[in-house]
Amino acid sequence: MSDDLLNDLRKLAYGRAFRIVGRCDTAEDVAQDVVVRYLQQEPGAVEKPRQWIRRVTELKCGRSFKSSIARRLADIVLSAH
Repeated sequence: MSDDLLNDLRKLAYGRAFRIVGRCDTAEDVAQDVVVRYLQQEPGAVEKPRQWIRRVTELKCGRSFKSSIARRLADIVLSAH
């Protein structure tokens, strides 16, 4: 895999993640996780890398967003006591 393709996929994942979560640090974490996961796929297993990256990023952001909401709610509950 070329460095250019890998960089393009990382930028795609970061851009999609940032639009969803709105935080640079979270978007960077998501992008890194998604690209590493992509690199762990068997050669030829992903027919359309850009579509795969977009979809996995969306799924990862959904889980990340839900867990961040749960953490914030827990902080609110704990600070109320």
